[in-house]
Amino acid sequence: MINFYKQKVVDVEYTVSVEDFVLEHLEEVRPWGDEYDFYVQDSVNSGYLSRVMSLKKKDCPIEDLSCNDSIIKGLRTYYENKPPKKLSQ
Repeated sequence: MINFYKQKVVDVEYTVSVEDFVLEHLEEVRPWGDEYDFYVQDSVNSGYLSRVMSLKKKDCPIEDLSCNDSIIKGLRTYYENKPPKKLSQ
């Protein structure tokens, strides 16, 4: 009998406030074209970042990427104007 280990990747959805996301989870915001890419610490590979979402710059106005308050304000604007999810039937 042979025993071995394989890495298993499982997606887990977290629900946090905008402030908690920015202050506790967000590691980096990268502008790319007309979007912002948001990165958090990768839960599998220590020291790596994992992209969790991309938002259009026009929908998420961030004035200063080095300022947490500016990022929070931009994300609030996006989520306040985002249409609600439609439930699948």
